Amino acid sequence: MRIDPSNGFCWYNKGTDLYVLGRYKEALTCLEEALKVNPQFTEAWINRALVLWCLGSYEEALTCCDKALEINYDDTRAWICKGTNLLSLGKADEAIICFDNALKINPDSVFAWHNKGVALLELGEYEKALQCFDEALKRDPNLAKTWFCKAETLNELGRYDDVGHCAYRAAILDPTLSDRVGIAPSNQIER
Repeated sequence: MRIDPSNGFCWYNKGTDLYVLGRYKEALTCLEEALKVNPQFTEAWINRALVLWCLGSYEEALTCCDKALEINYDDTRAWICKGTNLLSLGKADEAIICFDNALKINPDSVFAWHNKGVALLELGEYEKALQCFDEALKRDPNLAKTWFCKAETLNELGRYDDVGHCAYRAAILDPTLSDRVGIAPSNQIER
Protein backbone atom coordinates (compact mmCIF):
# COMPACT_ATOMS: atom_id res chain seq x y z
CA MET A 1 0.00 0.00 0.00
CA ARG A 2 1.35 3.40 -0.94
CA ILE A 3 0.95 6.25 1.48
CA ASP A 4 0.69 9.85 0.41
CA PRO A 5 3.62 11.27 2.44
CA SER A 6 1.73 14.54 2.91
CA ASN A 7 -1.31 12.85 4.47
CA GLY A 8 -0.79 12.68 8.21
CA PHE A 9 -4.00 10.74 8.75
CA CYS A 10 -2.73 7.91 6.51
CA TRP A 11 0.52 7.77 8.47
CA TYR A 12 -1.49 7.75 11.69
CA ASN A 13 -3.71 4.88 10.51
CA LYS A 14 -0.74 2.81 9.40
CA GLY A 15 1.06 3.50 12.67
CA THR A 16 -2.01 2.52 14.65
CA ASP A 17 -2.41 -0.71 12.68
CA LEU A 18 1.25 -1.57 13.26
CA TYR A 19 0.85 -0.81 16.98
CA VAL A 20 -2.10 -3.22 17.18
CA LEU A 21 0.04 -5.86 15.45
CA GLY A 22 2.81 -5.34 18.01
CA ARG A 23 5.24 -3.94 15.44
CA TYR A 24 6.20 -1.04 17.69
CA LYS A 25 9.30 0.33 16.00
CA GLU A 26 7.54 0.52 12.64
CA ALA A 27 4.50 2.06 14.32
CA LEU A 28 6.69 4.67 15.95
CA THR A 29 8.18 5.65 12.58
CA CYS A 30 4.73 6.09 11.03
CA LEU A 31 3.40 8.11 13.96
CA GLU A 32 6.46 10.36 13.79
CA GLU A 33 5.71 10.92 10.10
CA ALA A 34 2.12 11.81 10.98
CA LEU A 35 3.39 14.36 13.49
CA LYS A 36 5.78 15.87 10.95
CA VAL A 37 2.77 16.53 8.71
CA ASN A 38 0.59 17.77 11.58
CA PRO A 39 2.29 18.51 14.91
CA GLN A 40 -1.14 19.35 16.42
CA PHE A 41 -2.49 15.83 15.85
CA THR A 42 -3.52 14.89 19.41
CA GLU A 43 -4.33 11.25 18.66
CA ALA A 44 -0.94 10.73 17.01
CA TRP A 45 0.78 12.07 20.14
CA ILE A 46 -1.28 9.73 22.32
CA ASN A 47 -0.63 6.68 20.14
CA ARG A 48 3.06 7.56 20.01
CA ALA A 49 3.00 7.60 23.82
CA LEU A 50 1.28 4.19 23.86
CA VAL A 51 3.93 2.72 21.57
CA LEU A 52 6.71 4.19 23.69
CA TRP A 53 5.04 2.75 26.80
CA CYS A 54 5.08 -0.69 25.14
CA LEU A 55 8.77 -0.20 24.46
CA GLY A 56 9.40 0.78 28.10
CA SER A 57 10.29 4.39 27.27
CA TYR A 58 8.05 5.89 29.95
CA GLU A 59 9.71 9.29 30.27
CA GLU A 60 9.58 9.89 26.52
CA ALA A 61 5.97 8.70 26.52
CA LEU A 62 5.15 11.25 29.23
CA THR A 63 6.51 13.99 26.99
CA CYS A 64 4.08 12.88 24.27
CA CYS A 65 1.19 12.86 26.73
CA ASP A 66 2.06 16.37 27.84
CA LYS A 67 2.16 17.49 24.22
CA ALA A 68 -1.28 15.96 23.61
CA LEU A 69 -2.62 17.72 26.70
CA GLU A 70 -1.16 21.04 25.54
CA ILE A 71 -3.22 20.63 22.38
CA ASN A 72 -6.35 19.30 24.09
CA TYR A 73 -6.42 19.49 27.88
CA ASP A 74 -9.77 17.68 27.97
CA ASP A 75 -8.63 14.51 26.23
CA THR A 76 -9.52 11.52 28.43
CA ARG A 77 -7.13 9.16 26.63
CA ALA A 78 -4.21 11.55 27.12
CA TRP A 79 -4.84 11.71 30.87
CA ILE A 80 -5.17 7.93 31.12
CA CYS A 81 -2.01 7.43 29.07
CA LYS A 82 -0.09 9.91 31.23
CA GLY A 83 -1.32 8.21 34.39
CA THR A 84 -0.38 4.79 33.07
CA ASN A 85 3.16 5.96 32.32
CA LEU A 86 3.47 7.55 35.76
CA LEU A 87 2.24 4.30 37.29
CA SER A 88 4.91 2.41 35.33
CA LEU A 89 7.49 4.80 36.79
CA GLY A 90 6.29 4.00 40.31
CA LYS A 91 4.56 7.36 40.77
CA ALA A 92 1.14 6.09 41.85
CA ASP A 93 0.16 9.32 43.66
CA GLU A 94 0.74 11.39 40.52
CA ALA A 95 -0.98 8.76 38.39
CA ILE A 96 -4.14 8.99 40.51
CA ILE A 97 -4.35 12.72 39.77
CA CYS A 98 -4.28 11.93 36.05
CA PHE A 99 -6.96 9.26 36.37
CA ASP A 100 -9.10 11.66 38.41
CA ASN A 101 -8.71 14.26 35.64
CA ALA A 102 -9.82 11.66 33.09
CA LEU A 103 -12.84 10.78 35.24
CA LYS A 104 -13.83 14.46 35.51
CA ILE A 105 -14.01 14.51 31.71
CA ASN A 106 -15.55 11.06 31.30
CA PRO A 107 -16.93 9.50 34.50
CA ASP A 108 -17.74 6.30 32.57
CA SER A 109 -14.16 5.56 31.48
CA VAL A 110 -13.57 1.96 32.50
CA PHE A 111 -9.84 2.33 31.87
CA ALA A 112 -9.57 5.34 34.17
CA TRP A 113 -11.49 3.48 36.91
CA HIS A 114 -9.40 0.33 36.44
CA ASN A 115 -6.04 2.11 36.37
CA LYS A 116 -6.94 4.28 39.36
CA GLY A 117 -7.76 1.05 41.19
CA VAL A 118 -4.36 -0.37 40.25
CA ALA A 119 -2.63 2.78 41.55
CA LEU A 120 -4.57 2.61 44.82
CA LEU A 121 -3.78 -1.11 45.11
CA GLU A 122 -0.07 -0.29 44.76
CA LEU A 123 -0.42 2.30 47.53
CA GLY A 124 -2.11 -0.24 49.79
CA GLU A 125 -5.42 1.65 49.79
CA TYR A 126 -7.40 -1.52 49.29
CA GLU A 127 -10.94 -0.32 50.07
CA LYS A 128 -10.60 2.60 47.64
CA ALA A 129 -9.07 0.30 45.03
CA LEU A 130 -11.98 -2.11 45.43
CA GLN A 131 -14.43 0.75 44.84
CA CYS A 132 -12.63 1.66 41.61
CA PHE A 133 -12.64 -1.92 40.33
CA ASP A 134 -16.36 -2.15 41.14
CA GLU A 135 -16.99 1.08 39.19
CA ALA A 136 -15.11 -0.32 36.19
CA LEU A 137 -16.97 -3.65 36.35
CA LYS A 138 -20.31 -1.88 36.71
CA ARG A 139 -19.61 -0.27 33.33
CA ASP A 140 -18.11 -3.38 31.69
CA PRO A 141 -18.42 -6.72 33.50
CA ASN A 142 -16.21 -8.46 30.92
CA LEU A 143 -12.89 -6.93 31.99
CA ALA A 144 -10.78 -9.94 32.90
CA LYS A 145 -7.87 -7.96 34.30
CA THR A 146 -10.22 -5.92 36.47
CA TRP A 147 -11.72 -9.10 37.91
CA PHE A 148 -8.16 -10.32 38.53
CA CYS A 149 -7.18 -7.08 40.27
CA LYS A 150 -10.37 -7.20 42.32
CA ALA A 151 -9.43 -10.73 43.43
CA GLU A 152 -5.97 -9.50 44.43
CA THR A 153 -7.51 -6.63 46.38
CA LEU A 154 -9.99 -8.86 48.18
CA ASN A 155 -7.11 -11.18 49.06
CA GLU A 156 -5.20 -8.26 50.57
CA LEU A 157 -8.31 -7.35 52.57
CA GLY A 158 -8.57 -10.92 53.86
CA ARG A 159 -11.96 -11.43 52.20
CA TYR A 160 -11.04 -14.90 51.03
CA ASP A 161 -14.60 -16.08 50.45
CA ASP A 162 -14.97 -13.51 47.65
CA VAL A 163 -11.55 -14.04 46.02
CA GLY A 164 -12.48 -17.29 44.28
CA HIS A 165 -15.48 -15.85 42.44
CA CYS A 166 -13.45 -12.93 41.07
CA ALA A 167 -10.47 -15.11 40.15
CA TYR A 168 -12.79 -17.56 38.40
CA ARG A 169 -14.46 -14.76 36.41
CA ALA A 170 -11.03 -13.46 35.38
CA ALA A 171 -9.88 -16.89 34.21
CA ILE A 172 -13.09 -17.57 32.29
CA LEU A 173 -12.86 -14.23 30.50
CA ASP A 174 -9.14 -14.56 29.79
CA PRO A 175 -7.73 -18.11 30.01
CA THR A 176 -4.18 -16.72 29.95
CA LEU A 177 -4.83 -15.46 33.49
CA SER A 178 -5.64 -18.95 34.74
CA ASP A 179 -2.01 -19.69 35.62
CA ARG A 180 -1.89 -16.55 37.75
CA VAL A 181 -5.11 -17.39 39.58
CA GLY A 182 -4.58 -21.15 39.86
CA ILE A 183 -7.62 -22.17 37.82
CA ALA A 184 -7.63 -24.52 34.86
CA PRO A 185 -8.92 -22.88 31.67
CA SER A 186 -12.41 -24.04 30.69
CA ASN A 187 -11.04 -25.85 27.62
CA GLN A 188 -8.82 -27.99 29.91
CA ILE A 189 -11.46 -29.00 32.44
CA GLU A 190 -12.39 -32.69 32.19
CA ARG A 191 -16.02 -33.38 31.51
